[in-house]
Amino acid sequence: MLDLHYKFIHDVLNPDNADRYGNSIKLLVKRYMEDELRDDIVFDEDLADRHLEFISIMPLVDAEWSGKLMSEMMQPWQAFFFANIYGWKYRETGIRKHTEVYLQIPKKNAKTTMSAMIALDNAVNDMMPGAQIYFAGYTIDTADLCFKFTKRMCEAMIAKYPSMADVIKLWSHSIEFTNSATFLKKVSSDAKTLEGKGARCSIIDEVHTHPNGHVIENMRSGMALYNDPLMVQITTPGYDKSEPCPAYPKYEHCRNVLQGVVQDDRLFPMLWEPDDGDDWNDERIWAKANPNIGISPKWDFLRSEYNLAKINGGSKEVSFKIKHLGMWVDSDIVWISDDLYMANQLPMPDVLPSIAYGGLDLASTTDFCAICFNHPEEIEVTKETEDGYVVTTVESRRWQKWFYYLPEDTVRNHKMESIREWSRSGFITVTKGRTTDYRVIKTDILRYVEAYQVPIIFYDRYNANELVSDLIDEGVNMQPMAQTAHYLNVPTQELQKSVLEGRYQHGNNPVTRWMMKNVRIIEDQNKNIKVSKNRSKGQVDGVVASVMAIGGELDGGRETDIPGFAVFNYK
Repeated sequence: MLDLHYKFIHDVLNPDNADRYGNSIKLLVKRYMEDELRDDIVFDEDLADRHLEFISIMPLVDAEWSGKLMSEMMQPWQAFFFANIYGWKYRETGIRKHTEVYLQIPKKNAKTTMSAMIALDNAVNDMMPGAQIYFAGYTIDTADLCFKFTKRMCEAMIAKYPSMADVIKLWSHSIEFTNSATFLKKVSSDAKTLEGKGARCSIIDEVHTHPNGHVIENMRSGMALYNDPLMVQITTPGYDKSEPCPAYPKYEHCRNVLQGVVQDDRLFPMLWEPDDGDDWNDERIWAKANPNIGISPKWDFLRSEYNLAKINGGSKEVSFKIKHLGMWVDSDIVWISDDLYMANQLPMPDVLPSIAYGGLDLASTTDFCAICFNHPEEIEVTKETEDGYVVTTVESRRWQKWFYYLPEDTVRNHKMESIREWSRSGFITVTKGRTTDYRVIKTDILRYVEAYQVPIIFYDRYNANELVSDLIDEGVNMQPMAQTAHYLNVPTQELQKSVLEGRYQHGNNPVTRWMMKNVRIIEDQNKNIKVSKNRSKGQVDGVVASVMAIGGELDGGRETDIPGFAVFNYK
């Protein structure tokens, strides 16, 4: 079965298949290749093959494939999925590398079948005495779906391999495995006894239906009993991007891990989705989201569902995109794509240009506070043309540096694991206590003002407090900036223009990169635009600070060809 695993890697790396796989899958394979070069972990082929061989003899019980063995139907992507879960381990301890799996995949791609196979493999093949395995859903109906499917698979195994009757005992609400005293049960938030479960393996289905992280966190806390537990979350995307629903924050974390923004060795994130900018009307991109396309779902089925979505529009279109194309659908449009934002970046110099314009975004005392310093630079570049003439041109760029602040209580309790990682890495300054210590922000600003020429710092007057007064007393030129589209239009468009032209140098700050992906833009009746905090899908404080810092530069006399400069007035 390992040949299928390696075939998948080869297929993804094959340039001829560039349009077959989305960027998230390409990055996952890239991560696999990079892991092979590490000294601290190893891919144990024998271990991976042992699990694959056991999974391959499981009988299928669904639809037209009922009675066939998995060995007859296993696809390369599935072999890669299972092999990565079981094959990677730490060289020194032998403990599994991946203790958490997140599989986002559209409907009809064997999601429930694979959930059952993971549960049975951990019960029968892992041989951990007294292990507890749970199917966990927010409602008992969700958990019951996977549990009943697994019981059907157990019945098929007993019919196919009669000796398994001595190993597998089926009961109304549990499945017992006598060879290891392991049991498999279903649990949900409805259960009064949810807390205290010591799950060796938990499989959480349709995470997007969970209104909060209660079930997941209880399963996670029970994993502390084991050195190498396994939590598998399998889901389609959903409608709810807001916290406390855990699915979208987890999806964002997976994307950050794949893109190298965050390091999370324990997580194996497989996201089947189109790429940003792909046209959902082009059926050639449907395969990026549906690895089993042609087997299940069938092409004719998807085309039929697509036609209904096009005819009816509205909720039907949204439903098709979510359920069958693996898209987190938002009615707003992403302002600046991540690929565009990350293009044309230069190494951040140790000493930035001497003049800096500031933008200060003060949030509530428990949320992000951000300050951005914008360093404009113009340099003469001499080039020789094809005709042999020497031409000198002036090129401009903006170097931007951010400082982010959060109180330690907010960091500790935040839903996003990335926040804690960025705090440890120094990208977020953590102040003691439950609220942000503005004295720390004041100290940082004064140090910056001492190191560079800072003609002006714009701030949002809505959250102005004694910090602004203290800075004014220290001689810093603090000016309020009205947070309306009329006043923010010019610097917002100037930020966008500098990104498009490759002049926006952000130093690969991961917090700002995350916030940029959160941005949603609103437009007034006069076509003026601004970053909307209310409609954005997460924090955008650093981007708002960047806009105000660019506003400081423009207010300082630098010319721009952005329409509307004549009405650029902050007071």
